[in-house]
Amino acid sequence: MAIMQSLALKRSDMGGSMVKLPAGFDGTIETKASEFRAVIIAGTVYYNSEGLNSPQVLSAGSFVESTGSVIHQIKNKADTAATIYIRTNSRYQVN
Repeated sequence: MAIMQSLALKRSDMGGSMVKLPAGFDGTIETKASEFRAVIIAGTVYYNSEGLNSPQVLSAGSFVESTGSVIHQIKNKADTAATIYIRTNSRYQVN
């Protein structure tokens, strides 16, 4: 019983949300989380961050993850919205 309670507490530290990026979106998702994952649910986006030589094309099923202070650069060049599921243990900001 004590183990299950401990696992439940650890799971409660994580949160998830769906983010819809409109057609033409060109911005960032900023986070300082020790655990951050973003999965493309629908659409295609161009992704870049420090350490990448060029933007990566991410389509449905693709994901990125990070730890620490990171600025994720996202562009939705499509005519339709893109949907991203974000799971993290801290706040993030879409700019």
